[in-house]
Amino acid sequence: MPGQNGGNWAYVNLFLAHGLTAAVTVYLAVRGGAWMDQRLGTSPWLLLVAVVLVIAANLHLLIKDVLAEAERQERASRGRGRGAPGQTRKADGREEVEE
Repeated sequence: MPGQNGGNWAYVNLFLAHGLTAAVTVYLAVRGGAWMDQRLGTSPWLLLVAVVLVIAANLHLLIKDVLAEAERQERASRGRGRGAPGQTRKADGREEVEE
């Protein structure tokens, strides 16, 4: 079925996007933290704080997006109706057979 693998590609796309975002933001946190440490003489504390905060924020966003994608796929699979021909599913979850 072509639609069956579509969910897997959605997760691949999600992880690639978040990987790129994480790489860029961690790089910026390292550069920004090192620059602030150099200016304020606090080496390496601001760099460490910036990197930890960025990694925590990226993990939070990744988990939130993965859970949202899983919920979207669950709703899509429930909407397809996997019953036998002539069988429909009502809104309350009961199946109805057409005669």
